[in-house]
Amino acid sequence: MLHGGFEFFRGGYVTILLDRKEISCMSTPYQKLPDRSFWSRAISPSNFLSLKDVYQKKFDICADDKIVTAGSCFAQHIARHLQAKGYCYKDYEPKPPYLSQELASSFNYGVYSARYCNIYTARQLRQTFERAFGLREPSEDVWSCQDGYLDPFRPTVEPGPYQSVEEFAAARKTHLEAIRNVFTKSDIFIFTFGLTEAWQSKTDGSIFPVCPGTRAPWNKEQTLGAFDSSKYEFKNFTFNEIISDFTWLIEQVRKINPSVRFLLTVSPVPLVATATGKNVLTATMYSKSVLRAVAGDLSDNDNSIDYYPSY
Repeated sequence: MLHGGFEFFRGGYVTILLDRKEISCMSTPYQKLPDRSFWSRAISPSNFLSLKDVYQKKFDICADDKIVTAGSCFAQHIARHLQAKGYCYKDYEPKPPYLSQELASSFNYGVYSARYCNIYTARQLRQTFERAFGLREPSEDVWSCQDGYLDPFRPTVEPGPYQSVEEFAAARKTHLEAIRNVFTKSDIFIFTFGLTEAWQSKTDGSIFPVCPGTRAPWNKEQTLGAFDSSKYEFKNFTFNEIISDFTWLIEQVRKINPSVRFLLTVSPVPLVATATGKNVLTATMYSKSVLRAVAGDLSDNDNSIDYYPSY
């Protein structure tokens, strides 16, 4: 500090004010950074809709790159926008040609690249891969209900139960084949992390997309399975568990599809409800913060994984 003046940090310089004259006496790594690196320049003066330079992509997506999607409901919107923009979005479980678009929508065709339900967690995605490639046979693979049978891992994909075990088995066979195509034939795999919270089987750790016993969307008098505290338990995944599951998945997918690239997003949609016992706001902030940290860690350590800042 010089006599008669004072110093302060501004824009990457330690600056001394002396007799109203600025003398830059030291530069730092901040000196040559672009405006996007400074909150006061990039964020504070901006209208949210006019923010610029928020995302710097790692890789290009070419017109003929085969793109697939999976994840939470936010991934549905991504799929629609990709198709509208003319990208090579792939649907490996398309509607039958005789089915009208209206009826196909009620059977959840065209929502994702295969007719899976929302895949909220990395563990659920991992188990989806395991079931498709014969690495996992769940102890509980069908739910009986009043009017037929449900797939525990996509109980809302149909507008009602399957009428027979044979119908259920045929649909599952087609579905698992589509999942294999999703993983083996894609160039860009887009996955949206949705939740850290889930419900799992106490027997073998199978993750369900809904809490067993949730009301069926087609009939409020029916439920999707039946809740039994001796069979099911709540699970709130940690950062390390999610990293472990997704890293395992990446390694397995690259064995069969070495050139695949991953584009990760985190759903900004808040939790509808939490089973943690905490306020749903703090539970949401925890869940999204963990998922954002996971996506950032994966992206920062692999050139073939990018994070699109949806959250």
